[in-house]
Amino acid sequence: MPRIRLHERLCGVFGALVALFRATMDLSVVVSPSMAPTLRGTAVANGDRVLTEKVTYRFRMPRRWEGIACTTDATAVVRHIGCILGTQGLMPLKKTGE
Repeated sequence: MPRIRLHERLCGVFGALVALFRATMDLSVVVSPSMAPTLRGTAVANGDRVLTEKVTYRFRMPRRWEGIACTTDATAVVRHIGCILGTQGLMPLKKTGE
């Protein structure tokens, strides 16, 4: 009887870890060369896999040079992965002689 209890607990812990992973992480595949040379891919079969977490940006805005993943609508299967290059208030540098 104790052996069955151990299996039930292990299955419960595994299920809780899977639920925690699905609630806080997302696995995406890069299928376009837009992030080359860092991330590459032309199809799901040969695209780079990217693991992103979904919790941080609920508490703060993304910072410069951080990677983000987003969708165009709530039911979209396609995820857009990009990098924050500039933030509000950031002024571009002006070269001398212009």
